[in-house]
Amino acid sequence: MALDCSVPNKMNKCFVLNATSIVIGGGIQAVVSFIQTSLKKETDVQWIYVLSKQVHGELEKFDLDLNNSNIYVFDKSPAKSLATRNTVKKLVDGKNANAVFTFFGPAHIDFKTPHLLGVANGWVTHSNYLAFTSLGSILKKIKVLLLIVYLGFWYRKADRWVVEAACAKKGLMRRMRLHKNKIDIVSNTCGDHYCNFLPEGKGANNVFRILTLSSYYPHKNLEIIPLVSSELADLFGHKNFKFIITIPFNTKEEIALLNHAKHLNVETCLENIGPVDVVDGPRVYDESDVVFLPSLLETFSANYPEAMVMNKPIVTTDLDFSHDACGDAASYFKAKDAGSAASCIYRLLTDAKYAKKLTDNGQRQLSLLPDQDKKYSKYVNILNSMCSS
Repeated sequence: MALDCSVPNKMNKCFVLNATSIVIGGGIQAVVSFIQTSLKKETDVQWIYVLSKQVHGELEKFDLDLNNSNIYVFDKSPAKSLATRNTVKKLVDGKNANAVFTFFGPAHIDFKTPHLLGVANGWVTHSNYLAFTSLGSILKKIKVLLLIVYLGFWYRKADRWVVEAACAKKGLMRRMRLHKNKIDIVSNTCGDHYCNFLPEGKGANNVFRILTLSSYYPHKNLEIIPLVSSELADLFGHKNFKFIITIPFNTKEEIALLNHAKHLNVETCLENIGPVDVVDGPRVYDESDVVFLPSLLETFSANYPEAMVMNKPIVTTDLDFSHDACGDAASYFKAKDAGSAASCIYRLLTDAKYAKKLTDNGQRQLSLLPDQDKKYSKYVNILNSMCSS
């Protein structure tokens, strides 16, 4: 029997978690961690889960009891399916829930129920000239500008908003004229399966492994990796290192990266292991020596706390969002400067004392972030305040 929140129960509140628009990238990991935490709570609130098939697929890989009528799975995102929009709206509006929480939006739906919307799209909130340079042609830049306007229209179809960083809150206030009291900040963190992971190490291997765990987006700036490989080979005088990337196989992006590496004679220094399941993330970090994040635009990438909890030193771009997340727990290079990035990596791989300093700083930085239980409580407190206001 499907759950109806109008039916009396021992719970104080009933909320709908909407994750139908999360189909790729770090958002899947973040919402999976949230759902894992919520399923452990017995007396907190009553949840109805409205999920994309991608989110549900990742949940199934964990040891969780998902055989209940509170979970609804949709094959198509509401961003691309009017039928999904209508069905989700009808489902949520008919549940008599106290509030709906779209974990990361936009929802592409105007709910009647009080609506908390998670915003994690840096293009909308705080994109800048540097990020736009990653798009290439004028036509692509115009398309992104139009997309930002379109997404902004849907972002406003909410009653309250939650972001992961101060830069995103400032952007929403400035660009969308939203009141600061309507926007909350809940910082990102890593999943509990990282904290509970027992390190095994990469074993006896003299090849340095430099991990970039990311889906492909232009602003991720993965195109710099072959250039950094070439610079690093010159610094080392050998090629006993590999950049590990995690983008889909046989795509034009993979082919372009591998061809560029071949052109620079560093094709042996680049290995694509394909997309990594959420549950396998800790193992991939564990097998690496350095985490490399050349992104030109982020809000609060989970890669940062994941690297910290796995005791891996971080090399990342010298930009505001990375400093906000990492503090003194990273080595920073000038954005889009392959030589600068190679120098940072080289120092970490040849100076164990410096690498240890960064990972120790990472542990202190990690202590400033909320764990999954605290994140969950913050979200629930926001939802409760919406119901009482």
